[in-house]
Amino acid sequence: MLIMCLYGGCPKLFSDEEVKILVTEEAFVKYKKYKVAQLRLANHNTNYINCPYPDCEDLMESPQDVKDSMVQCEFGHKFCTRCKTIGWHKIGKCKKVIITLFTFLG
Repeated sequence: MLIMCLYGGCPKLFSDEEVKILVTEEAFVKYKKYKVAQLRLANHNTNYINCPYPDCEDLMESPQDVKDSMVQCEFGHKFCTRCKTIGWHKIGKCKKVIITLFTFLG
């Protein structure tokens, strides 16, 4: 998603990577939180998923390839898009991972 330059009449569109280069790390974190909040309000598209890590608010687009269910958010958290289980596991092993997790926590 691109954002427009705020200078009156400027046609420039900025990517997240360009914004990150132009602002401080603290400002970029605030920008990302604002952007995520706006996406949540404006877009009820099921192609977006939230990172399941409790300390993360990253919202990302689901992979288009159905075979690729493992993703990494911008902050380095790795998880399965199908079962929302934290960490990597093989495709088709979601049920086994969830049962193991509940057994461990139970």
